[in-house]
Amino acid sequence: MVTWQKGFTIVEMLVTAALLLVMIMTGTRVVLTMKQVTQSVSSKISENQQMQNVLENIVKGFSLHQISFDDTSVAKDAFFADPNYRFAWGGDIFAMESECPHCPGRMDFFIQPHQDLPGLFTVNVRVTHKDWPHEYSEYVFMVTSK
Repeated sequence: MVTWQKGFTIVEMLVTAALLLVMIMTGTRVVLTMKQVTQSVSSKISENQQMQNVLENIVKGFSLHQISFDDTSVAKDAFFADPNYRFAWGGDIFAMESECPHCPGRMDFFIQPHQDLPGLFTVNVRVTHKDWPHEYSEYVFMVTSK
């Protein structure tokens, strides 16, 4: 006796549904991970652009900035102990803290003479952001007074 089966069995349908569910869950997870990575990279690019702008402004107007002639790390640590930094940033905004109180990032810098190299100054830039998992990022630059 010949039987003609048409359609799929329940087991085949359940296996197919399970495979589709796994593929959908994996795709969703990949999309969410890509979104998180994009946000992280975007924040880092913005931070690096701000650092470049800050350094250019410090170098161009070096004689206009206050310099601490205490070349020890104690002076720098005391300066950064106050969490009320002078500058605010976020996205493409970089302004005084009073002009952008809603900006999520804060930044300040401290200039002091280099301990071993006369004529060079160390610029310590400390940057914070509300969305970062770490407390702050610190950048150290060397500039000349000329």
